[in-house]
Amino acid sequence: MTEPPWFAAWEEAVLKGDLASIDPREDLDLVRDVALRGAEAGWDLGPLFRALAEREPLALAEIAIGARAPGGANAVRAALAVIEVLECHLPVGSLYRRLALVAGEASSEVLEVAAARHPAASWLVALSDAVNDGMPGLVALRAAAAHPTFDRTCRAHVTSGHLDALLAVAKETGRAEPAAALLAAGLVDGALRAAIAALETDPGTALSLAARLAGVWGPDPDALFVRLVQRLESAVAAQALRKAVEGACPRTCRLLDTVIPALVRRSPAS
Repeated sequence: MTEPPWFAAWEEAVLKGDLASIDPREDLDLVRDVALRGAEAGWDLGPLFRALAEREPLALAEIAIGARAPGGANAVRAALAVIEVLECHLPVGSLYRRLALVAGEASSEVLEVAAARHPAASWLVALSDAVNDGMPGLVALRAAAAHPTFDRTCRAHVTSGHLDALLAVAKETGRAEPAAALLAAGLVDGALRAAIAALETDPGTALSLAARLAGVWGPDPDALFVRLVQRLESAVAAQALRKAVEGACPRTCRLLDTVIPALVRRSPAS
């Protein structure tokens, strides 16, 4: 049976956040070695990282993300707990990319913290690709939905091919920006799917949606909205769209006047 690692009393004290016996800057290699061994033994590195954050932030940065950083979920979670300090001393995008790289099973937690703290950051798109979180782009798009740069963020995620995430966030939020971003990239089918998802989630978005899509499409938005109506399955969404395009898209309005009664008859409330 493998013997558990042995720690000297001063090493245990360091792991518990007591730095009285050492100078973290002068004894950086010693502290890093203790952190490495502690991480391997399953010690909680939180007390050590908190102590370093207060006393020697640059030593903390070296131990958290340097070339010989312990890595793994334990160490990265300890780093995330003092992320405000790390951000003050390191380029923020590089910091999160490095943490995600060494985080192991905690990489999705790195992305969540990064997105919550920096929802408009352009580097979040690449970080979304680097982290295996199930649906690339969704965490970042969710975080950006309440930010003024959401439109720009949606376009960046279109460029990176995060189409499923854009459709998902359109359905979750009822926002028009995902559909407009997809349309701007020439992805008409995806744009129509996102538009329908947004309308069915929040019919109140119809006016914003119609204006954004018409602005991207250019001349004869009627042709686009006719294609949208042909896919609608919600009477409420259809009625909202009818009000939004009143007077601007006669063909769409005529088609909706035919489609809406049929959708009403098919609705569960009928």
